[in-house]
Amino acid sequence: MTQDAAAPDPAALASGADLPAAWQGYMAHAYTMTGLVLVLVATHLVLADRFALAIIALVLCVVIDATDGVLARRMRVTETAALIDGRRLDDIIDYLSFVFVPLLLAVRAELLLEPALVVVAIVLLSSVIGFSRVDAKQSAEGFFLGFPSYWNVVIGYLWLFDTPRTFNTVLLVVLAVLVLLPVRFLYPTHLPLRADRRRHYLLGAIWGSVCVIALLLPMGGPAQLAVAIVSLAYPAYYVCASVRSDVAARRATRRAVVSNRLSSRH
Repeated sequence: MTQDAAAPDPAALASGADLPAAWQGYMAHAYTMTGLVLVLVATHLVLADRFALAIIALVLCVVIDATDGVLARRMRVTETAALIDGRRLDDIIDYLSFVFVPLLLAVRAELLLEPALVVVAIVLLSSVIGFSRVDAKQSAEGFFLGFPSYWNVVIGYLWLFDTPRTFNTVLLVVLAVLVLLPVRFLYPTHLPLRADRRRHYLLGAIWGSVCVIALLLPMGGPAQLAVAIVSLAYPAYYVCASVRSDVAARRATRRAVVSNRLSSRH
């Protein structure tokens, strides 16, 4: 009978022992780290004013971020690659790809009113607070607390639709405030029901593919505009589903509190 292997000792991993198990875990981390390479590529493309390709690189970062958690759990990285904190690694790369590089694009593409750096600083600071909050990811319930700093999506659409700078600036400030407020948005990869997670994986994959198609079409043409509008279907669904789920969860919590109070009286 085969016995379950004990979790490898970090010191043993550092010395090269238990290489087969470590190889699996560190390969999962290496997959996450490819997002950092895409961050470098996206930064280079932004500085070269090749904004469509930069946004495509950021879309690929989203793909990696959406799938690396599944791989990490399958490879048991907390056991097989214990020397690396996968959550911290993920947060570092996410802050660069979801926040910093998109804001660099907003400045470089002149999407904001002056002083643009002040607006960017507000977003950077609100987002770093959001990333640092210990309750930002309510994984058990399937929620993010506050707007989850999807600046790559927001700024990508602002560039794609060539919206007015005043609108862009106001929107970024409003969303920066929402990062700090106790509103909740769905955490698609940690939804309690597997069917819901699969639905968002499927819709997210379709959304990403449609976005890439839109970005590859001639800039400003009717075909690009039509495809870009179609791609808004999933973000709109995500926001509506988030509001509906948050309201339902809060009502259920209030009912449970009232029920407990009534029970305690008896």
